[in-house]
Amino acid sequence: MILAKVVAVVGAMKRLIFDGAHENRNVQLSQVLSVSAWADAIEVSTQRRAKSQVYRVANPFIWRAFVEALAEGRITRRQSSGTDDQS
Repeated sequence: MILAKVVAVVGAMKRLIFDGAHENRNVQLSQVLSVSAWADAIEVSTQRRAKSQVYRVANPFIWRAFVEALAEGRITRRQSSGTDDQS
């Protein structure tokens, strides 16, 4: 199990970066096949690897839904209009 935290969604939401104590991992969202929630982690299966990767995260059920939605394209990046609504 990789003790990691998700530090970024990069490049207009094309990949996730997991920042671990010993190494970092990148996961291409287009390569995600499935995401499973464990008690304290998520398991990510991708097209590029024979074995799933397990990442310890806080709130794994929320992360599972988030990664699935990103991989399926249900979450998109909001473009700023360039104006600020604060007065």
